[in-house]
Amino acid sequence: MALLSANDSFSYMTAITDDLVQDHVRFQRFLDRFEIEIAKLAGGDSPNYEILRLLCEYFSLFPDEMHHKKEDLVYDVVFERITGRCEPLHELHTEHIKLSVLVQNFARQVEGVLNDQEIPLELLIGTAKEYIETITRHMRKEEEIFFPQALSLLAADDWKNIHLGIADLCTEERYFDKANQVRKIEATLDEFIN
Repeated sequence: MALLSANDSFSYMTAITDDLVQDHVRFQRFLDRFEIEIAKLAGGDSPNYEILRLLCEYFSLFPDEMHHKKEDLVYDVVFERITGRCEPLHELHTEHIKLSVLVQNFARQVEGVLNDQEIPLELLIGTAKEYIETITRHMRKEEEIFFPQALSLLAADDWKNIHLGIADLCTEERYFDKANQVRKIEATLDEFIN
C-alpha cells in the first residue's frame, strides 16, 4: 500500500478498503485452483499435491500473518465506534481463528499424504471443502457487512490512524520477510496455474 499525504484522508479510506478487497480477489483466484485440485481428488484422479502444499502454505501465511492483521486494525476501531454489540461483526472477526485452524488441519493432512501416511480420502476432501466454503462465505460477508460498516462508522482520523498502523506493520522485518515469502509462493503457483 502506498503512503499518502497526511491531509488525504479519503484516499486513506479508499487505499485501505481497496487493498483488502484486492486481497480477497487474490484469495479467490487461488481458491478456484484449490477447488480444481479437490475436484480431481473427489473424482478419483490424483491432484497435484505440490500445488495443494503450496496453497496450504499460502493460506496459512498470507491471511493469518498479513491480511487479517490489517483487517484487525479496522475491526478494532469499528468495535470502538459501534453502539452495542454487533453479533455479525464479532462472528466475522472470530472466524479468522476458525479459518486458521481449518487450513492448518488440511496442511497437516496434505503433509501426511506426502509422507506416505494413510489419510482417509473423505477426511481430506471434507476438510478442504469446509475450508473453501468457510473462507468464501467469510469474504462475502466481510464485503457485505464489515466493509460497509467500516465505511459508514469511521471518521477521517480513524482511517489515517489505521493507515499509520498498517504502515508500521509493513515496516516490521518479520512482515517484510513474510511478504517476500508470499510473493515467492504466488509466483510458483502462477507458474502452475498459467
